[in-house]
Amino acid sequence: MKNLESLQLTELDAREVRGVEGGLLGWDDILIAAVGAIVVEVVNNWDDFKDGFASAFK
Repeated sequence: MKNLESLQLTELDAREVRGVEGGLLGWDDILIAAVGAIVVEVVNNWDDFKDGFASAFK
């Protein structure tokens, strides 16, 4: 804290940090949602996925 005061800086509150770090939806949230959607799609269509994957290596 002394370092901030010596440079005449103040700490950011939580709202300011979210704004600086990308708001509510950052790139990491979008990536997690995309991976989750892919996993759900594979689980819902497991038989088709398994057959297609097996046929690629025959």
